[in-house]
Amino acid sequence: CIASATRRFDLDKSKTLVIGACGAGRDALLFAARHSGSVFAVASYGTVIDPRTISQAERRGDLSPQTPMDYLDKLSSVHVILTHSLLDRHVPVHMTRSIADALSNRGKSADVYFFEDADEAYFPGENNHWISISINRFAELLESNIPK
Repeated sequence: CIASATRRFDLDKSKTLVIGACGAGRDALLFAARHSGSVFAVASYGTVIDPRTISQAERRGDLSPQTPMDYLDKLSSVHVILTHSLLDRHVPVHMTRSIADALSNRGKSADVYFFEDADEAYFPGENNHWISISINRFAELLESNIPK
């Protein structure tokens, strides 16, 4: 899909941002790891990493259950932005902390943001702090990587 988008819209694939929340946050991290040469940064809110929370399709065998924890070494060239609400009732905050800690243990830093005043911050129009922080941080990263 990156190749198709770069051809269609004349985009620089080395500056691609992948973003997702909850299960899509997991997918965003997996995609970034698998395509690290084409992804500049990945932002994920409330990333699901516990195999017990994997989707019904994966439980039926339609997809193989994987978590970002299996691919963290492949994120070495990708900027990682992790966000999570401390009040989230669906995805425990320890999952995001686990990813941040595992990256740190591998010598890879991530931008990590926790929100105290938002619950389930990925719903449209409600408490979407993570989106604005992710986009603003992405813009800062792009700006700082422009050759002078």
